[in-house]
Amino acid sequence: GLLSTPEAILAVACLRRWIDPTDSLAAAEIVALEGRHDPEVWIADRIRYLRELEGSESMDPWVLQSSPALSSLHRAAESDRGLAHHSPLATFDRATAAAGINRIVSLWGPGQTRVGQRLANLEKLRSYVGDFERRSEDNGLPATCHGLLGWLSDLAVFGRDEFPGVSAGGSIFVGTYHASKGLEWPMVFLSSLDHAARTNLFNLRVVGTTTDLDFSDP
Repeated sequence: GLLSTPEAILAVACLRRWIDPTDSLAAAEIVALEGRHDPEVWIADRIRYLRELEGSESMDPWVLQSSPALSSLHRAAESDRGLAHHSPLATFDRATAAAGINRIVSLWGPGQTRVGQRLANLEKLRSYVGDFERRSEDNGLPATCHGLLGWLSDLAVFGRDEFPGVSAGGSIFVGTYHASKGLEWPMVFLSSLDHAARTNLFNLRVVGTTTDLDFSDP
């Protein structure tokens, strides 16, 4: 799914770090995916930080100063903290922009096509954040960043974090029948048509003495 891609993991980690400066796992994911330091370097820095913190009452979050992404994210979040509450989408935009995610993803390569796919994945993830806000509003629920993180987690668990449609020339889109609804393709290959459909125990069923069904009066 989309949320298991490195670019989505990085974006979500930036959001988590923005709303919780003590989220050390998010900080480690940002540093690791930024790719500027070998694990031996930043893990050693983290261990050194914990040793210095031992026995003290300091609440300063761990920030690898030689990590531009983490340092910029920390400074931006600190300057923004205490200001007016932002929507989840605005917070997501602030966090990803502060960390410079598009720049990091573009450096991963290995080619222009792959970079374009990664950027499209980030844009799709951003659209999911917008979907969460609209769903919350429709249901009369508050749209919070913590609620967003839980909603994104559910998308991944139930396999609903779909990738964006591919529109590049000469490309092939592989997806389910459901995901392809409303899309127009010049050529389509269907598979698994010889498999019998599985019924769901809780599907709607017609119960009666006749097999004829009048759709105008079911």
